Formats: sequence, structure tokens, C-alpha cells
Amino acid sequence: MKFSLRRGNRGQEVARLQSTLGIVDDGIFGGQTESAVRRYQSSKGLAVDGIAGENTLTMLGIPVFLGIDVSTWNGDIEWDKVAKDGVKFAYVKLTEGRTFVSTQADELAKARCAGLAVAPYHFGRPDTNAGIEDAGAEARHFLDNYDYHEGDMRPVLDMEDGMKTDDNYNIRWALRFCDIVEEELGARPLIYTARWYVQAFMEQSDDQLLYEIGREDLWWAEYSDEQQKPLRPWSQWKVWQFTNRGSVDGIKGSVDLNWSAGGQFGALFRRA
Repeated sequence: MKFSLRRGNRGQEVARLQSTLGIVDDGIFGGQTESAVRRYQSSKGLAVDGIAGENTLTMLGIPVFLGIDVSTWNGDIEWDKVAKDGVKFAYVKLTEGRTFVSTQADELAKARCAGLAVAPYHFGRPDTNAGIEDAGAEARHFLDNYDYHEGDMRPVLDMEDGMKTDDNYNIRWALRFCDIVEEELGARPLIYTARWYVQAFMEQSDDQLLYEIGREDLWWAEYSDEQQKPLRPWSQWKVWQFTNRGSVDGIKGSVDLNWSAGGQFGALFRRA
């Protein structure tokens, strides 16, 4: 599986490519962008095809890395095989709600040993216990079960459930969870979510709350060859989960695949 940008593509990574090439960054990969890519490839001795693939993007200083995310559904994993198949990072489900601990928790250590960058994620359940104190209880449950190792990526809050009648509460809950984890680890979680969740559980929030959640770093789920759905209230993603039907050596059956693009991989790690 290879990430590439070519004629007809749109979006944030096209704009990043254009900006890096020093041309108008309108986010639309048209003839001008293709010509600029060809010129750059020719100047660097790369294969000249007008497509910004792995080699071209890496040479430009905006490399792309492939990652996976796993839970109990993925069963036993042979991490050495995963690493040899080009996977650079892995998110592993650790906890959910106030009490659940995933049987996959040990996979964090195994993935580290295989040389992958790793981080745990917590599946948030703001739908089960009304009251902002629930965010604190879930954050503490997550922290109590996470054995942080130097070099781990920043953790993730998975937002797929919420109070159907209170969009403000869902955002306040997420922000509170992130505040507590950051206070403890010195690393602020990314928010994992998708367009359907924003529409169902966030979109009717107050403008200030939408602004605040939109400032959090985003792991976006959209299963397609090209990210097209509006990111609002975010302006860009740090990680993009582009399929739930991927195939990777060392994992039986389908697995979620993700891109960290645009040279943003370093932003996934703990801030000094």
C-alpha cells in the first residue's frame, strides 16, 4: 500500500506539496502542480512521472508513514512480520469506559520490541455516566493501566459514543479527559473520530467549544482513496485512517490502516 498524490487529488496534503514546491497552494492537483512535480523529480534524478509518491515526498521533506491500529478483534499478532511489511507505527486499544481493560494491552510491549512506534488508545464512553466527573474517572482508569515508555507516541482518545442530547457535554467531556491525561503524562492525546460522529454528537455545540475541540490534534477516519469529507471543526488531520479492510503480514484477516503524511510523524510524539 503506497501513498501518492497525483492529478485530480485535492486536500491538505496537496496544499502542503504545493507550498513545499513553492507554487500556489490551492489544494488542487492540476496541470501546474504536475509540471512542478516533474521539474523537481528531474532536478533530483528521480523517475519523472508527475506523481508525488514515496520517494518524491521523502526527498521534499514531507515523508509519509504507514501505521495500523488494533484491538481484540485482531487476535494474535506477529509483530516482527508487521514491521517487515513496512508498518512504522501502531495504536493499540488499552481501555474503555471506567473498567474495561483490553486483552490486547500486552501487544504494546510486543510492538515496541519489534521496533514500531506505539501508543495506546482509550475508547471514551461519555454516553454512560452523565456528569463531567466521568471524564476524570475514565482518564484515571486509562492512566492506571498504561505503562508509559520513553519514546512512545502520544495516546489517543477514541470518540465514537456520546450523549445524543447534549453536544456541548460531549466536547467538554473530551477536553477534560485530554487535560487530565496531559497533566499526568506531559503528552496531550490525539482525538480519533469521523464525520458521522461530528454530525451526531458535536455539530450543535456552542461556537467556542467547537473552536476549542478544533484546536486538538486529529486522527480522522474516512474510508476512501482520498480524504474528501469536511473536517469541521478541524482544519487538518495528523493521522488518517483510510481503510478498515487492510492487509498486513503478521495479522490474520483485515486490519485498520493509517497514514501519517506531510512530515507530521514527529508531531505524534510526546512534546518536550
